[in-house]
Amino acid sequence: VLSRCLQFNLKRLPWELISKHLEHILVQEGVESEAAARGAIARAADGSMRDALSLLDQAIAYGGGKLSDAEVRDMLGSIAQEHVLALLQALARNDAKAVLECTHSLAEQAADFSGVLAELISSLHRIAFAQLLPEAVDDSLGDAATILELADQMPAEDVQLFYQIGVIGRRDLPLIPDARSGFEMVLLRMLSFRPVDVGSEVSATIIKPPVAAAILPPVTKSKPSVADPVPALSSKPQATVAPPRTDTPEDWASIVCALRLTGMAHQLAVNCELKQRSGDTVHLVLDTAHAHLRSSKVEERLEQALQQYYAAPLRLIIDVDKPAQETPASRQTRQHDERQQAAMATLKADANIKSLCETFNASINPDSIISADQT
Repeated sequence: VLSRCLQFNLKRLPWELISKHLEHILVQEGVESEAAARGAIARAADGSMRDALSLLDQAIAYGGGKLSDAEVRDMLGSIAQEHVLALLQALARNDAKAVLECTHSLAEQAADFSGVLAELISSLHRIAFAQLLPEAVDDSLGDAATILELADQMPAEDVQLFYQIGVIGRRDLPLIPDARSGFEMVLLRMLSFRPVDVGSEVSATIIKPPVAAAILPPVTKSKPSVADPVPALSSKPQATVAPPRTDTPEDWASIVCALRLTGMAHQLAVNCELKQRSGDTVHLVLDTAHAHLRSSKVEERLEQALQQYYAAPLRLIIDVDKPAQETPASRQTRQHDERQQAAMATLKADANIKSLCETFNASINPDSIISADQT
């Protein structure tokens, strides 16, 4: 607000604060309202309390004296949160058919695909937040349970990638003649370019037991002697006893790959160090910097995966401390940094690169180097 003598810098209000103020007004006026409806109006106001009050008056008149989520979204032209959650669940399952069916259902409702994509991005932000701080997820839209479930199902890499694809797709959506086709292409990119866990394929060869023929001495054929007793034939084949596992902390990265965990359980496993396995107990150490990853549900998933891997009932114990050795996550980071440094050294030693730097007084930007593990 500007005048000749005064200047007021007004900031946008958080939608949570607007929603609470609308709730206070509705309670004083004795108007029935739903939390999801108040949240939808607060978000549509885009930080302006005056716009929120105007939309509130319109919504009360539109709903015949009460505020319901369905009528507010119908007035605003937005869609119900259930459609966005159904899209996210289909993406989590990598189900292309279900994704296109959701898109067809949205088209039948004449939905604003730019607004739907904005809701999708907002939900992805909440899922990423839930993967780090599950207890801080708000339930203003009545979907906190579903958001926490998706946070447990979807790997953190997928959530970050989907968010980035959604942001870029929404920016390019006005350039596309057909909004529906642009929205579908954004969803297809999310399905097509999701990260592939190549470590699980490599781990199959790492933990593969040695072939029996490689450790047995060669068998030489000889004629049977009369003095040699003839062995009795047994109707039952002799059972081979598998050698007990003697896992070391260095094997933990291979074990984590073989567990094929996703979501929070995978994040917990890769940030732990295997201290020891004795009898029916697996003892892990979690870095204090990642203590927020612990929860009873996530630890239960990790314990069940370990029981399937060892094919035996096991009890999982996790201590929070500074690991003495590197975890699979820190090892991956260290190996990535080493490859980046090696790539930088190779470029600096290249004669052509040296000539360009000397001619144009240029320098190499380390952030522009992509190593083989990023391609």
